[in-house]
Amino acid sequence: MSQGLGLGRMLLGKAIASLGALLAVLLPLLLVSLAVFMVAAPETDAHGAAARLAWMGAGYLLYLASFAGLSLLVSLLADNRRSAFFVLTASWLLVTVAIPRIAADVAAAAHPTPTPTAFWAGIRSGAGNASGLAADPQLRVAEIRARLTEELLAQYRVESVDQLPLNFTSLFLQRLPLLLIILGCGLLTGSVPAAIAIRGLSMAMAGADPYAQRHFSLAAERYRREFVAQLNGIQAVEGAGKRFYVAPEQTWESVRPFRYRPPDAG
Repeated sequence: MSQGLGLGRMLLGKAIASLGALLAVLLPLLLVSLAVFMVAAPETDAHGAAARLAWMGAGYLLYLASFAGLSLLVSLLADNRRSAFFVLTASWLLVTVAIPRIAADVAAAAHPTPTPTAFWAGIRSGAGNASGLAADPQLRVAEIRARLTEELLAQYRVESVDQLPLNFTSLFLQRLPLLLIILGCGLLTGSVPAAIAIRGLSMAMAGADPYAQRHFSLAAERYRREFVAQLNGIQAVEGAGKRFYVAPEQTWESVRPFRYRPPDAG
């Protein structure tokens, strides 16, 4: 500054030097990841891997740049190197160690995960049942069977299920309600400290976050329901009047395979 260099230009020079050092660490990692991506293409690119890699690199660059900016701010305000070192060390411990741990404890206290015993006890007692049927699972099944029997006998004007032109068992299985339970917990503090934010971005771009898991689970569940519904429909027609029905090979060949497409980078 004694040579006439303005404070703004001095900070800009320090910022460029700090970011240059960070890029020297980050760029080789991105280049290695890009090389792996190019070897795995084109199948990997169908899942938006290039965009995911770009967003992940930008996120880590912003993450590291935030620490560089914090260091420049502390060096500007501190009286000496010892004070700057103490403040930066305390800031690092707070952001990367203390806050994530506190946030996890707050989330666990606000939304405690039920024990396996309590979870299955709730399932057996019919907790969360909004169908208007009985709470006991066995009674619910009996009610559904009775309702379906009454509907089919009235529809086809017969006196017993054995006289139905369709297979009653397959129709009954199709009528049974399916239960899909998804447990999750979100906390707004995840967007505050940089360590938690970059972890969330990294997991999301890698397709390893809770959203990706739920996306796959729902896709698999939809396919399972379609698969069961198709088999029940075939059995209802082909198995009419038969106590046991064995599907031929052509039936299994007609079922479409499960093809999963992960969500894109957006």
